[in-house]
Amino acid sequence: MSLAAVKTVLRPRKPQKQQQLLVVEVKQPLHLKDDASIPASNTDHEVLVRIEYVGLNPIDWKSVTFGWGLPSLPCIVGRDYVGRVVHKHSPDADIGVEIGDVVLGISTDYRDYRKAAFQQYAIASSFNLCRIPPQLYQSHGVLPSIGVAFVSAALSLGVCIGLDFSKSAGDSQGPDLFSIVRSLDRTSISEDIRQECFDSITESERIRPGDWIAIWGASSTVGFIALQLAKRAGLRVVCVANVVKHGAFLLDAGADALVNKNDPEAVEAVRGITQGKRLRYGFDAVGKETAQQLQATFAADETSSHLVCLVATPKETVEHVRYHKLPMKLFHESREVGRALMLWLEELLSHHDNGLILPKTDLHSSTGLQAVNAALDRLRHGHYWVPNVSGGLVISKIEQRTKWDLESNVKYARTAEDVGFEYALSQIRFLAGYGAEFQHEPVTFSTALLLQTKKLHLIVALLPGPWNPAVAAKQIASIDHYSNGRVAVNVVSGWFKSEFLAIGQWWLDHSERYRRSREFIQCLKGIWTQDKFSFSGDFYQFHDYPLNPKPLKIEGRPHPEIFQGGNSIDARENAATVSDYYFMNGNTLEGFQTQIADVKQRARREGREDQVKFALNAFVIARDTEAEAIQVLAEIQGKADKEAVEAFGDEVKNAGASTANKTGMWANSKFEDLVQYNDGFKTKLIGTPAQIADRILLLKSLGVSVLLTAFLHYDEEIEQFGKQVLPLVRKLEAEGRGTDQEYEIKLTGDK
Repeated sequence: MSLAAVKTVLRPRKPQKQQQLLVVEVKQPLHLKDDASIPASNTDHEVLVRIEYVGLNPIDWKSVTFGWGLPSLPCIVGRDYVGRVVHKHSPDADIGVEIGDVVLGISTDYRDYRKAAFQQYAIASSFNLCRIPPQLYQSHGVLPSIGVAFVSAALSLGVCIGLDFSKSAGDSQGPDLFSIVRSLDRTSISEDIRQECFDSITESERIRPGDWIAIWGASSTVGFIALQLAKRAGLRVVCVANVVKHGAFLLDAGADALVNKNDPEAVEAVRGITQGKRLRYGFDAVGKETAQQLQATFAADETSSHLVCLVATPKETVEHVRYHKLPMKLFHESREVGRALMLWLEELLSHHDNGLILPKTDLHSSTGLQAVNAALDRLRHGHYWVPNVSGGLVISKIEQRTKWDLESNVKYARTAEDVGFEYALSQIRFLAGYGAEFQHEPVTFSTALLLQTKKLHLIVALLPGPWNPAVAAKQIASIDHYSNGRVAVNVVSGWFKSEFLAIGQWWLDHSERYRRSREFIQCLKGIWTQDKFSFSGDFYQFHDYPLNPKPLKIEGRPHPEIFQGGNSIDARENAATVSDYYFMNGNTLEGFQTQIADVKQRARREGREDQVKFALNAFVIARDTEAEAIQVLAEIQGKADKEAVEAFGDEVKNAGASTANKTGMWANSKFEDLVQYNDGFKTKLIGTPAQIADRILLLKSLGVSVLLTAFLHYDEEIEQFGKQVLPLVRKLEAEGRGTDQEYEIKLTGDK
């Protein structure tokens, strides 16, 4: 449902200063300002609210990520909150709220920063506040996140298509917004929404009880509330959504019919359901592609159909459909409209048996405004291999415009963070071979990159054996301080036997190497989090070891993140028991599904199913046409360094085929796969930017949250990927893609 609520802890008495979260730069974490002024009220109907919970909804992260609705920087954002009225501009004014009232605040006037939610105190117009019983918001953490959704649904249905809520069933009858708006002075409403408010639909075209409406995106918060308001006013509703996940919830809310959004025949299904009573009204909460599909459900011979488009109008419009845009400004510009909606919402929330069914969400127990950053930072896309070894990322004699020196890597890192990458991973090699004649050490190299960047996180490869966990923990803790918490680790168990022997390290059997890695990770976590760490293992021992300083304390991160890879059963056991992220090499779709399901099952046994996330390797070839991309792949493989690839294949058999059940890394890799030494071609990020974006969303639907990319030409392709692929991925995510595995598989044609 794309909702969250974050609790803020505040002092009981109004201070002279307050905390605010500021958008200082797009795509950056919000900046916490500790000494901001308390906003002042200007008119009799304004009050000061002490905010206790802030709600998060999609427009919040879009504002921060894409700059939507930001008139200037720095600024304060945030639309929804719950708090307590602490001051009235005119203490004796009868404005519907009193000091001490617990209220749900809805800030739609984004140009007035006094009213934004991401601060400890906010000004609010009394007619944009809904009074709620204290016990309700204490037991329903979702409340702070429904305000904007309720107003959006009510205005869309009541103003855009004229639904009369005054005839609603039950005790909580609502307003006739159509009539209220038509009685207003046109000049009192902003010019850009006047046509929608006064001329978009006639009295005779208004939707009426018994009419059908189709809601695409009915499982979104706004869609779910629109369903309930429509049913209260007597409409018949077809809901298009992920029926498997949300079907029962939608039926409980009154849906007359459900259509799976991933059904290739969804349009025909909607038409069939409404046969005999032609469909003329639609409500789309997703995007232009779904609006196009919803438009296709209307009868072509109808002269006046109406489609409310919350996100975007269809790519291709038709004459017989009237397209409606949400007039959100009406809520804060018209006291009559705002007050009518808030009084109705107050009633709906007060009736336990016949009120609104609230959508489900997680209430984050984190306290403080800083927790908002962690809540907004849920989706991660854009990660790459650092070429800190020579020879590029493929074992091929093809030209690779990829350099391994520090100066070039600083350029790559700065470009990456500018175009949306969030993480980079530095490799560990001690010995030349297979195209990598020169190698920079990853800890020091990563530190150098961190000191030359502002946003990019570095995942540092560590190899148990050469590294002792005491030294590694101390290094990473210090780097965490230097970089303001931008370092993570990737614990590799080792595959290069000659490398271990060359530096005088014992070469252990496969299972023993992974057992040592498990102890290594256990020691890192213990050293970083315990005041005095003791451990008695087969490989490492500690006795009351006190590390100081420890890594930075960051909300939602108990210690620097720990990545760990491998395909074998031993690797999966480590992921299930001790790691934060399980790194996978490239694989088939079935291979990914098997690995993820297996690790989840093992983690469930350990009580860690929700603690293990998934990452995988991919080699990206993005070109204008699929044929061009495939030709580049063929050239890379055709010019492979045969001797080096075969030698690499012989070496890694110890890490793959040597495992008891032959499931280790590279166990099933062919010669052409080994040309990219992490099986990156198998991930299939090869084609046009649109094809690659679709594939990434398929991987996301499998449960993958980190994608580690490599390129043939780092000089150009990091920027190309960031500008052509990442924005498309995020746009499609915002439209609901990447959540339904079955749909994504059908779309990409994968098997």
